[in-house]
Amino acid sequence: MAGFKKAEASFSRHKPTSDTAKDPKLCRAAGKKAGAWVRGQLEKGRPVAISMGLGGAQEWGSQPDDPDLDDSNHAFLVTGLAEEKGKATMLTRNSWGGKNPGVGEDRFCRIYAAATLTAPNDPPAGDGKVTKAPGGLYELDVKNLARK
Repeated sequence: MAGFKKAEASFSRHKPTSDTAKDPKLCRAAGKKAGAWVRGQLEKGRPVAISMGLGGAQEWGSQPDDPDLDDSNHAFLVTGLAEEKGKATMLTRNSWGGKNPGVGEDRFCRIYAAATLTAPNDPPAGDGKVTKAPGGLYELDVKNLARK
């Protein structure tokens, strides 16, 4: 975990509330790019941890309503794919329980960071490596993390 924390400090955060928050077309484009990466991880059998900003979440549609929101304030786990009203959606596990909503690409413009495990549960010794994935997301390669 120490290797990840050190690498996390150097992340350049995706700011979905800068240009994308002000323009629905940019938001959808950013969401599709991020959603494609998440979908790819799910198709490999890897759940994805997501960090995103939810300012004004009750009121927003395809873009955040607060263009000055500058930090992530919520995390959840994307666990699978589904179809909802003829559109692809991601199934989520949230901290508040109950029926968790599907997340469509239009909402993925709010993602600040994402991580998924890319190796077996019992990794060999070494240092962790964090790589940048498309859409401002980050992937943690745990195969070199050690129990020291």
